Amino acid sequence: MSLVIAYRDKTNGMYYIAGDSAVSIGNAGKNVLGSCSKKVFRAYNHPDILIGVVGDFRYSPLFANVDLFEGYDQTFSEADEYRFMHNTVSPRLCKTINDDARIEAVKDNDKYYDFEVLIVTKNGIYDIDKDFSVATYDTDHTAIGVGRITADAILH
Repeated sequence: MSLVIAYRDKTNGMYYIAGDSAVSIGNAGKNVLGSCSKKVFRAYNHPDILIGVVGDFRYSPLFANVDLFEGYDQTFSEADEYRFMHNTVSPRLCKTINDDARIEAVKDNDKYYDFEVLIVTKNGIYDIDKDFSVATYDTDHTAIGVGRITADAILH
């Protein structure tokens, strides 16, 4: 079961992100222990941005080693930051995946991606899904992965 949770502490306004440590290879039921494929990490060249990834284990190291946030400005308003995630970060995720020959899955003659990304910044929590759509939430928490429903119930 994969799970990444992002949470804002109402008392101090700080955002936190955490994930489980298990990494498995697809549906093979094989766990990868001591994997370099961490689910939660700091954005490349932007230590103030935290990222959590669930899905295919190959996405985490790919996203961790590319500057997805070049041009990001910490003074962005919430609206400008959302536009940056939608217009810049999401297309960069798509390009990064498409440029990497190791990741390509086809389902029903269409490209198929198996990932979901949580991004935590000073302004909020963003969720980029496998269709590259960007969501933000009006709650102080969200979760991604198979364990999301349980985590949301507990945090709510």
